[in-house]
Amino acid sequence: MTEEPVLIRIVIPGEPKGVARGRSVGVVNKATGKASARVYTPAATRTEAGVIRMYAEQAMAGRPPLPGPIDLRIAFYKAIPASMPKKYRVDALTGILLPLTKPDFDNTAKFVDQFKGIVWHDDAHVTDHVSGKRFSERPMTVFEIRTMPGFRGWPIGKAK
Repeated sequence: MTEEPVLIRIVIPGEPKGVARGRSVGVVNKATGKASARVYTPAATRTEAGVIRMYAEQAMAGRPPLPGPIDLRIAFYKAIPASMPKKYRVDALTGILLPLTKPDFDNTAKFVDQFKGIVWHDDAHVTDHVSGKRFSERPMTVFEIRTMPGFRGWPIGKAK
């Protein structure tokens, strides 16, 4: 008897966002007069990370993080721009016309770090990954996370 894969689907409503780069600000120590830099994460990124963690916790419903190898699929659905001519809307909705706009894939995908300790133990367990950007009348980001029964992780002693 084969074990069935576990599927977790996490839907984040709203326009897909990217992780903003850390910002730095110059700081002068009043006592010593020495200048240094302080790096911080922009507020919008911190907020979005919290929202993603909240949706992940809801999807897991108290279950422990998934064990072993993980198959991750991400779909970024962007809003159709109001400036898009009507003659292109059907192509956008059917997937013939694709978004070539920001946020960049690598910046949107970085939000999977928020799943650590909630959905999986570490994103190092993601062995298979597919993602795509499409237009939609309902912008959102959809994460589908599947366990991979029949496959094992290496090193065996470290895979949970």
